[in-house]
Amino acid sequence: MKNISFFVGIILLIIFIASPKGYSSNEGAGTSAYTFLRVGVGARAQAMAGAMVGLADDEYAGYYNPAGLAQLVPITEIENEFGEVKEVEGNISKYFASEYNNYIADIQSGYVTFIKRQGYGGMLGFSIDYFNYGTFDETDVNNINTGTFSASDIAFALNFGQRVNRNFYWGISGKFIYEKLQDYSSDGLGLDGGILYKLDDKRTRLGATIKNIGVQLRGLTSEHKDKLPGGAQLGISHHLKGAPIIFSGQLDYPFDYDLSFKFGIEITGLNPVLIRLGWDSSGRNYKSGSSKDSLGGLSGGFGISWRNYRFDYSYSSFADIGGSHRISLSGGF
Repeated sequence: MKNISFFVGIILLIIFIASPKGYSSNEGAGTSAYTFLRVGVGARAQAMAGAMVGLADDEYAGYYNPAGLAQLVPITEIENEFGEVKEVEGNISKYFASEYNNYIADIQSGYVTFIKRQGYGGMLGFSIDYFNYGTFDETDVNNINTGTFSASDIAFALNFGQRVNRNFYWGISGKFIYEKLQDYSSDGLGLDGGILYKLDDKRTRLGATIKNIGVQLRGLTSEHKDKLPGGAQLGISHHLKGAPIIFSGQLDYPFDYDLSFKFGIEITGLNPVLIRLGWDSSGRNYKSGSSKDSLGGLSGGFGISWRNYRFDYSYSSFADIGGSHRISLSGGF
C-alpha cells in the first residue's frame, strides 16, 4: 500500500507541474500545433481505444508509455538449491513494428519503430510517425484555380525504457517534429515521460505519462508560435485471474481540451487469434444528431500471432465523420 501511495503521489506531482496554470475546460481548444501527435498508433492499441498507458506491453510502448518498453524483455525467475531467486532475461534482443492508417478525410499515416536491448533491463528505440493530408486545390481571391498544394507532418522520436526492479519501470521519449503546408514549414521539440508500476499479483499495472511537453522552434509564420498538444494520462490494466481477458482503462487530461476516458478489452484465449474492443468517451464530440452517433468512439479489431510476430487490424468509428482502418505488423528476433 505504501508503494502505491508513493506512485499516486508522483503522478499528481507530475500533472501539477506540467499543467498550465489557470486553464479551464475547453478554453484552449484548437490552439495547439501538431495535433497529429494525439491520433495514436498501432492497430492493437487503437482497437482498445488507445487505453495503453497502464498496459504498454508491446512494441508501440515508446509512443504510449516509454516505461513499458522494458516489458518487452522476457524475465524468468529461477530458484537455486539454496532458495535464492535469480532473474534471467530472454534471448530476443531486437524488436520492430510498423503500421499503416487509412484515416478520415482520405488522410494517410504510418508509423515505424525499431527497438534494441540496451544493457540489463533497458530498451532503446527509434520511431517515425508520419501523416500525409493529400493534395488540395489552390485558388486566388477570384476563386480561380491556380494549382494544387499539399500538407504533411512527421515526428522522429528516440525512446528509452528501463526496468528498475520487478515492480517499477520508467521511460522517456524525445522527439523532433516537422510540419509542411504548401511553401510554409514549422518545427518543434517535444518530450514524453512515463512510469509503470506492477502490483505484486503480477496481473495489475498502474501507469502515468506526461506527453508532448516542449516548444515550437519555428512557426508557420515568423510572427507566431503555437503550443504543443501537451497532456497527462493515468492508466490501469488488469489480467483476470483464471481467465484469458485483459481489461485496460485510462483517463486523459489534455491541457487544451476536455477530460476523456478510454476503456479497452483484449481476449487472449483463442490462440493464435486475439479479439479486442474499445470505447473512447471523446466520441461524444462527433455527434451530429444522425443515426450513427451511437457508434462514435467505439473501436474493435483482431490480431493473429505466429511465433514472435503478430499481425493486427482495427477499426475506429468517428460517427458521421467516418472511420479509421489500421493494419500493423510487429515482432522480435
